[in-house]
Formats: sequence, C-alpha cells, structure tokens
Amino acid sequence: MMTKLRERSAVILWILVFAFVATIIFAWGMGGFDNTKGPRDQGAMATINGEKVDYRVFEQQVIQRINQETQDSETPMTTERVKQMRTRAWSDHLNLTLERQWATSRHMKPHDEEIVSYIRYNPPQDLTMNPEFQIDGVFDSSKWVETLTNPQFENYVIQMELNTRQSLGITKYRSLVFASHLHTDLEVWDDYLLKNQTVRVKFIKVPYQSMTVDSTDIIDSELRDWFQAHPEDYQQDRQAILSYVKIPVVTSTEDSADVLDDARYVYDRAVAGDDWAELASTYSGDESNSELGGDLSWFGRGRMVPPFEEKAFAMQPGEISEPVATDFGYHIIKLIDRRTNDTGEEEVHAAHILLKLEPSQATHTYWAALAEDFMLTTEETGFAAAVAAEGLEIETTNPVALDGFLPGLGRHQRALDQVFHSQAGEVLYPIYNQEIWYVYHIDSFVKAGTSPFSEVESRVWYQVKKDKQLALAQAMAEAIMAANKGVEELDKFVLHDTTLAVHETETAFKMADYVPDLGKDYLFNAAAIQAPMREIVGPLQGKYGSYILQPVARDPAEKLRTRFDEALETERSAFTETFKRTTYQRYINLLKEQADIVDNRYKFGRDY
Repeated sequence: MMTKLRERSAVILWILVFAFVATIIFAWGMGGFDNTKGPRDQGAMATINGEKVDYRVFEQQVIQRINQETQDSETPMTTERVKQMRTRAWSDHLNLTLERQWATSRHMKPHDEEIVSYIRYNPPQDLTMNPEFQIDGVFDSSKWVETLTNPQFENYVIQMELNTRQSLGITKYRSLVFASHLHTDLEVWDDYLLKNQTVRVKFIKVPYQSMTVDSTDIIDSELRDWFQAHPEDYQQDRQAILSYVKIPVVTSTEDSADVLDDARYVYDRAVAGDDWAELASTYSGDESNSELGGDLSWFGRGRMVPPFEEKAFAMQPGEISEPVATDFGYHIIKLIDRRTNDTGEEEVHAAHILLKLEPSQATHTYWAALAEDFMLTTEETGFAAAVAAEGLEIETTNPVALDGFLPGLGRHQRALDQVFHSQAGEVLYPIYNQEIWYVYHIDSFVKAGTSPFSEVESRVWYQVKKDKQLALAQAMAEAIMAANKGVEELDKFVLHDTTLAVHETETAFKMADYVPDLGKDYLFNAAAIQAPMREIVGPLQGKYGSYILQPVARDPAEKLRTRFDEALETERSAFTETFKRTTYQRYINLLKEQADIVDNRYKFGRDY
C-alpha cells in the first residue's frame, strides 16, 4: 500500500498544494503571519483592533484572486477588475478578522477532537474528484486517511490543522448568529405574498410638479423654520478645498522621429506591393477601421484635419502618399477614387494607416520626474511660487468629501484618502491619469456638521416649495373625492382639471414593480395590494403627488396558496438564505461600528 501511495505522491502533492492555496486566503484573513513587516517603513497596511495587517500577505491574497479569476474567466483582466478584486479582498479580510476576534474573545475555540474529525470527514473537494482517490468512480476515504498519516505530507497536514483550528471558531460564531431565529411557515407565506401578489388598478394621480406656487409666498422666515426643523437634511461630512495644477505628458522630438521611421517603413512596404489591408490591420492605430483596411469611405472638404485633407484631395486614384503628419500621428493615405456628388461637391474615397504619435516609456519617465521635481519645489518655495515659476495655471476645487470626486481623477479613493490623512498646506505626491500628472495642494478643510444656512438656502427653498406643492396636490385630490362622493367607479369620476385623467394599469403589478403613468412608489403599490377589491381609496400623499385608486383585479388567494404550498420547501430555503445574508451583514456592520480600524492602504501606492 505504501508503495502505491509513493507512486501517486506527485498527484497527492499537487492536490494538497492546491488545497493549501485555496484555504490559505481564508487563513490569512484570520490573522496569519501577523509579525512580518510591510514593504515600507510606513507601519502596517492596516490595524484591526490593534492586530496588524501585513501588506505583503494582503497582496498575496489579491494575486491569488487575480490568478483564479484569470483561470475561470475568458474576459481580459483590466485595471478596473483588479481594483474591484483588491476592494473585495480587503472587505473579506476585514470581515473574517473581526469574526475571528469576536469568536476568540468568547472562547469559541474548537477542541482537538473536532479538528481531527473535521479534517478526516471533509477532504478537499478537488481531491475527492481525483481518480487516484477513487474506487470504481467513488471516493475512497481510506486513501485520504493514508495520506493524512503519511509522514511525507506532515507539513501540509499541520497547515490544514492550523487553518481548520481558526476556521471552526468562525463556524461556531456563524452558527450562533444564524441560530438566533426560527422561521415559521407564516413568515415565509408573508414574504411570498410580498413578492408575488399582483393587482390591477384604476387610479388618478395629482402630480405635485403641476401645482403652481408663487415665489413671493415663500418668505425668509419659512425657509429658516424649515432649515431649523430638518437639520439632518443638511449635514455635511468633513470636506477639503484643493488647488491643483495639470502637467500634461507631451511627446518629444525623439518620439516623433521614431514614429516617422515606423511610418516610412510601412510606406515602403505599401508601395512595394504588400497587401494594404494586412498592413492596416497590423500597423494602424485607428481602431475604428484598421480591420477594414483603414477605409474612410467618401468625404468632402472640411471633414478631415487640414494636412490630411490637403494631401488627400491632391492625390490621384491608386496613389499612396508618403507619411503625412497631423496631431494624431503619421498617416499613409491611399486614394481609392474621386467624384463630384449630386450637389456639385468634390469628394474623395480614401483609406489610411495611422501610426499614432504617443509618448515613449522614456518620455513618460521624464514627465514623471518633472512632476515629482515640481512637487519637491513646492515644499521649498511654496505652492504658489512654484506654480508661478513654471508658468502653470492654478485651478481650485469646490469642497470635496471623502466619498466625492476629484477633478481629473473622479472617485479616486486612494487620492481622497491621502487628502484626508494630510494637513492643510500639504502637497500630495503627483497622481497620473490619462496622459496628465495632477499635483494637488490642500488649501483648507471644512469641518463636518450642519451646513450654514447661506450655503444651502437654495436647497431649502426648493424643499419648501415642494412641500407647498405636495399640500396643494393633496388638497386638490381631497376636493376631487368630495365632488364625487357616492360614485362607486373611479372611471365615472368628474374631473374638472383637463390635465388629470383616470388611468388603468394594463397588466398586473407586484409590490416592487414600476407602474406606468405613475412611477415606482411603494406607498401606492402597498395600498393597491392591501385595499379591498373595488373600494376607492385615497387621497394618499406619495412620492410623486397624491393618488386616488381602486383595485379592479387581484390574484385569488386560493391560487396563490396552492402555488405556495407546491413550492414551500424552495421558498423556505430562499427565505432562510436571504435571512442569513441579512443577519450576517447586520452583525458584521455591528462589529465594524465597535471596532478600532486604522486603514493605511492609501500609503502603499495602490488604487482601490
């Protein structure tokens, strides 16, 4: 038996290594390798209740995710996807660490017997599917036991034990969380009704936007009263006001010369008779038509940039031009035909191969160094003096919050974190985006709290106006109800306002559905589903105005109940899973609120 085991040792080793890689991410999320130091003298990448998160270990997790997703997906790996994976890796790491810490503090440690039993009866899934561990296509657990007791694999077994010891603590924690509620069939039935009950209605909508409010009726005292009564609507986070300059990356004469050399090479091949379409597909930087032989179709004067147009209209059909320089790069033009169109305008049919003029790596390096030198100069002379010396133009941001947008960068979280971990007067390290280096100077910070009335007065004015419009819409709906007292069918209502009408939904809708001619208002949908059949209900003040409605058709309760009984187990399972996810997230959020989390990711030069 031992001889056979050695014969398949390579297979076993590969499987165990794979299992180790698959589980190590989970283990690292539980605090493995805590005593190592980060790649820079900047402290830990983060601390979670005093427990350090090592940068290198975290990056290993990200790399494993990238490798796994690359294997599982044919979609090209993009910068944005890597950013998303790094964000998810941090979220998972944080959650697992908080869970482990909580479980440890409650002494939820598994016994040795539990660990041995778990490993014994939970082999890696990939191993159970491997023919070397099967007899007649069925997994043979005795071979797994042989592997566990083989000294050759002692280190891997020890690592599995360490991982399992920590993961079972979290398993106990989650069992406690999810066991906090037992679901009755009535709860599942109520949830089923909420998602599946449908109704058709007739309704009148009195939109608040159609209500006219005289601006002179909105006086200053009303605005201030509203502002004081609703301070929660005008809270602002801490904000920063920044000045910044843009240092564009400009191509050099060397870049132009290199591209011209390439263009002349392509031109020589074209006039020598090489296939034009193949040259365009191989060399052209115009992605819109490179696979079409660079075909630009017919065009008249004024459609192309002047140097290109001038050359194209001077050529004869079949002629190929030498490289023509434009702001885009160098074009080799092939004239296909000429004509005069029906309006007497001269047109040409041309194709081109574009060799784009782009900064080389050396040029990028040069401008990166220049941006860094500028930043260092600001530390010596001050931001304004450095800007003046370089002849740059200062631009200023509006107040920016931690979750806001930076001009030129958008929601660049690492840059925003740098801003809010710095002091007023500091200059951020240059940040590159789309051929431009941005250098930001922190002018000042605006404290968190209620915004001054002067800054939000216009918002308050529109809210007061809307409140008045809603009141007018409600009053009009009440008048409609009063004028039609005793009328039992909504479509028999007399409406003196010609802008209003009785609508009827063509199809039945559910609680969460959008209703044509109305919108998506849960108050309206809930009233429609709960109101007695044929009863006129209203007026109800909702998101879009005031509503009067009358249910005209609804799913029979017996029919719904029959469908529910047939799908009870599936519905109970779905309800339980949703409950688990919601409960888990609620507990995680609670742990986060109580935790001392220091997030230093912004120091490590990675976007996230």
